[in-house]
Amino acid sequence: MSPLLRTAIEQCLAGVDRRAVAQAARALSDAYRATPEHPVVRLDAHARLAYLATRFPATVAALRFVARELAARLDLSSVEELLELGAGPGPPRFATADLLPALALVHQVD
Repeated sequence: MSPLLRTAIEQCLAGVDRRAVAQAARALSDAYRATPEHPVVRLDAHARLAYLATRFPATVAALRFVARELAARLDLSSVEELLELGAGPGPPRFATADLLPALALVHQVD
């Protein structure tokens, strides 16, 4: 995870009850395991922070791996737009930040 993203997440978690966030993270993981096709979960404040602290960085890391593999095979230097379907909070933008230097516009559909 980039230092900038790590710092932003830490700032969001500042002053928050970490035990409540950890409990929410366990509940969120349980919901994902219980519904493999992707659960529809309403997130309260602690669950949103749990997602931000756990799921979001893992998603960024997985996407980063794929993006680096793609960049090893294709010239991505002129890519100007990115379309993200099922965007949520937009992890592909964080995963591709340095791999798409010409990126000017991100279309996110959730």
